Amino acid sequence: MVTGWLARIGTACGALYVIISVIATGGGGDTNSPSLGADGATIARYYAAHTYSQGVPLEALAILVQVFFVAALWGVLRRSEPAPAWLSAAALGAGMAAVPRPEG
Repeated sequence: MVTGWLARIGTACGALYVIISVIATGGGGDTNSPSLGADGATIARYYAAHTYSQGVPLEALAILVQVFFVAALWGVLRRSEPAPAWLSAAALGAGMAAVPRPEG
């Protein structure tokens, strides 16, 4: 059945989105990064000095994966609720609103 493997891919996209986003922002892996209790100036200095060249293409990929995840989630929710499927439509709208837009 086609919907079975599409649902699995949609679920995998949810996990992939998180992993790609963390990699794109440079999170996790730098032992010199400021701790959670650091003041704002220390955190701002650190991120101003550490730019990540792989960030933009990876963020674009993460956005694409997130859109696919939200669409797959909408399909699952729509099939599981009764006739006026307005809750799944609201979840789709909220999910699409949560997709980051490029700042320019």
